[in-house]
Amino acid sequence: MDVQRPGKRISIRDVAKAASTSVSTVSRVISNPSYPVSPELRERIQKAIKELNYSPDSAAQMLKKGFNNILGLILRDIANPYFGEIAKGVTEQAMKKGILCFVCNTERNVENEIHYLELFWRHKVKGVILAGGGIDVRSYRSILQRYVARSHQYGIRIVGLAPQILDLPLVTIDYQKAAFTILQYLMERGHRRVAMISGMETVLTTREHLEGYREALKMRGIPFDSSLFLYGDFTEQEGYDCARKLDIAGKGITAIACGSDAIAIGVIHYLSERGIRVPEDVSIIGIGDIPHSKFMVPPLTTLHVPRYEMGVRAVEMLTRPEEPMWGEKILFTPILMERKSVATL
Repeated sequence: MDVQRPGKRISIRDVAKAASTSVSTVSRVISNPSYPVSPELRERIQKAIKELNYSPDSAAQMLKKGFNNILGLILRDIANPYFGEIAKGVTEQAMKKGILCFVCNTERNVENEIHYLELFWRHKVKGVILAGGGIDVRSYRSILQRYVARSHQYGIRIVGLAPQILDLPLVTIDYQKAAFTILQYLMERGHRRVAMISGMETVLTTREHLEGYREALKMRGIPFDSSLFLYGDFTEQEGYDCARKLDIAGKGITAIACGSDAIAIGVIHYLSERGIRVPEDVSIIGIGDIPHSKFMVPPLTTLHVPRYEMGVRAVEMLTRPEEPMWGEKILFTPILMERKSVATL
């Protein structure tokens, strides 16, 4: 058998020559371990592969068969620690399964999300995990419906990690219950004038927050005041800007519930600039439990959302033998992390 020369790229032809068989036979044995050949020939092929240190060209195989060993993960904001934990769970679980994962950042832009969906469809990937979307806009709904229909025809699976406008398979939490939980926690500690800051009005997660907020008020017999529920986005800047719009003293607000820890960070920063103490003057609670929430001053009371585990389960749902059912949901239960940002009145 010829020894591999330094710098020479070994091809499947070299393996076939060394094993004294055809290129097509070597290709079939590599791509299908159960392909019927004699034990002697199989042993010769395996020996040639090992001695030549041959590695099958995965790229060429995928061009022939489609990128069916690749997952796409679409995130709204990869710089946000909330989504970072999701990405970690998805990519690490995909790696354990020998699957390549492409992580795409939409920068909170719907057009970017649609562009990535289109690219994944063209390349016929194994599946797509959508950790964004959930925007109730007619144009977006129409495009997503078309993409889902086309993907289904080609066996491309799609799983959402947040509420979606279509009844996609989901791995998520109950965001209405999450908002209800943090409102109840505040009210049990004597807070009745509670504001809430969430995301954009068109985002389904925000709508679930609003429903949970209203439900908690109703249970306590507190009238809903629309001026106390603010729409923004799930970022520090929006938390800061929305806090500035609140008439905290005039409305007698004693607590602010935040739809994300990032919002809470922005709110606390604004209050600190104004000399408003947390929790002595205003209590703050968040949702997410991002890594640095426990290192804030004061440490943030928040709901822990198991984002890493959600990412892992999303990969499991996409790669299991049976296809995810339309409308199937795996719901995780957030855990309240009591720290120092909420006072009892």
